[in-house]
Amino acid sequence: MTDFKLLAQFKRTFRGGPYLHRNSQLGNRIADFLFDDLYELDPNSRLRSDVDAGRLALNPKGISPGLKARRGDGSFGPIVPGHTPRPFPGHSIPVAPTAEVDIGAEVKILAKAMIKQIDRVTSDLCGQAAHFKKKSPDALAVGIVGLNMAEEYV
Repeated sequence: MTDFKLLAQFKRTFRGGPYLHRNSQLGNRIADFLFDDLYELDPNSRLRSDVDAGRLALNPKGISPGLKARRGDGSFGPIVPGHTPRPFPGHSIPVAPTAEVDIGAEVKILAKAMIKQIDRVTSDLCGQAAHFKKKSPDALAVGIVGLNMAEEYV
């Protein structure tokens, strides 16, 4: 059985301290592990060989050169020519500015009054997918939605 880093990070988000729902970095920290999990799935995959060859990386910032579109919580794609990927501590995938999006991820977490949030969350996910497609028409958009099912929390 594979231990998925994305699920482990999701768990860490809620354990061992308060969950700070207004912290915009939480989604980034979770989504970045999606790409590590994809990298680890198959040692012989093209994704892995392209990462190892320095052609693909995780985009750690909310920008893409020359494009005005939101990055989302996670963005992975071809490296801008002239840039060298650098290690990303705690991750298998290096980071570098990316020219476009091959795979983009957006994370949403629902807590109390979930039914009231469904329209906003759906709209946010659709909007982010449109931003990924603006950068790269063939981008794969991934939505990750977590549901807090605890009866009590602080």
